[in-house]
Formats: sequence, C-alpha cells, structure tokens
Amino acid sequence: HRFPELAFVSVESGVGWLLFVLEAFDWQWTNAGIHKEHPEYDLLPSEYFRRQIYGCFWFEEHGLAKALELYPDNLLFETDYPHPTSMSVGPQSAAVPPRDYASRVLEEVPDRVVEKVLQGTASRLYRLA
Repeated sequence: HRFPELAFVSVESGVGWLLFVLEAFDWQWTNAGIHKEHPEYDLLPSEYFRRQIYGCFWFEEHGLAKALELYPDNLLFETDYPHPTSMSVGPQSAAVPPRDYASRVLEEVPDRVVEKVLQGTASRLYRLA
C-alpha cells in the first residue's frame, strides 16, 4: 500500500495458481479478522493485485480462460525463450510453436483481451508505447 505505483511481474510461474491464491487471500482477509489487525490496508489482496501485480502464462490449458476473465489487465503471454522449459520447439521439446498455442487458447477470448495479453499490457507496463 505504500508504493502504489510500483509494479511486480511474476514470470515463469504461470497463472493457474492465481485464482486459488487470490480467492484464499481475500477470504482470509475478510473472514479471519486480518483486516481488523491491519486497518492501514484499505484494499482486498485481489484489489492490490489488480492495481499493481502481473502474471505471465506460456503453456497452461486449465483455468486460463477464467484467469483472463477475472484479470484481463494483469496477464501477459510469454514464451520463456530460450530456456529449456520454453515453448521453443527444439530436438528435446514436444512443445507446439508459441503462435499455434496462443491461437488455440485465445480463440474464444474477446479481441480486446487478446490485444492486452499479447501486446497492450506489456507496452503499458514496460512503457514501450
């Protein structure tokens, strides 16, 4: 809460875990009395996330659509190139090319969200535009 302009980006960790963690944090905050112990925090954990935290995905199938629905301004697509766990197709990899994966998992996602995930959010976040 002290540095509202400071942005954090979680890379190489996917986004499927975000749904559970943010829901659990919000529940604990609201129902376990934590908000009473720390009145200086005026937002729910998920609201702090929406304000200044970002996550990246590159291989996920399950939960991605819901994560994009709930946090369309906070998720970015990455390929993790050139690490061994990246989407780069190589002799040791069964990965599909990044363009094929993105086309498939983002097919049902609204165009405005696809633009954010593939370019807009990164451009804004890293001040490239």
